[in-house]
Amino acid sequence: MLLVVLAACGGSSTPKPDAAPPPFTLYLNFEGVTLEPSTGTDDAATNMSVLVTSETTVPPYLVGVADRDTTIATIVTNTQARFAPFNVSVVTDRPAGLDYFMIVFTGAPSVIFGPGQGTGVSAVTTFPCMDTTPMAPTLDGIGFQFQNGTTSDAYGPGERGNLAIPVVALAQNINPTTVNGDCLCFASADCQLNEAACTIGGAGTAVDTTNGCPGAPATEDEMSLLAGVLGTAQ
Repeated sequence: MLLVVLAACGGSSTPKPDAAPPPFTLYLNFEGVTLEPSTGTDDAATNMSVLVTSETTVPPYLVGVADRDTTIATIVTNTQARFAPFNVSVVTDRPAGLDYFMIVFTGAPSVIFGPGQGTGVSAVTTFPCMDTTPMAPTLDGIGFQFQNGTTSDAYGPGERGNLAIPVVALAQNINPTTVNGDCLCFASADCQLNEAACTIGGAGTAVDTTNGCPGAPATEDEMSLLAGVLGTAQ
């Protein structure tokens, strides 16, 4: 490799700071979408998901519910608050360009898992290392949050905001944790979904090795891992 060093002779100048990196864009989709199956990775921009096996129409969230707009606005506010430490732009209009991660808020889990399936599931995403054929983590993936009721949602906006972080993080192969109240405490029996804001652990946060990647370490620095994917707030 040839290393070229440029040096200025005489004079002085003030170097311009590097441009800030673009934010990680998180698109919250409450209005439904038609998904196509993917045999590779998810692609939010083209609505391709490995979680469906045929073309699937996913209905909007809380259709016909009187306070739907208020509930959605509060979910968005809570989600923005959870991602505040990071360089993340949370939007509700589909981005026109760049890569983005889409969380689809919809009806019952059966819309993805099939009739009578997925009862009690609050959210799902692709966790690449848990697949038979591991896939690379993706910044333009798709996750889901499910409405746990016919005309209402058993989970409050704070709980929905808490779920957003693991939906994104698991798709990046960041292991879940076993610390109740932690933002990545997702699959363990020790975890409880709370309305209060979840916390983000630092070095030494206990990993859920039962539901984590094969060979996952006993602890992780959750904040550093998330910052490595999402960047830090600008």
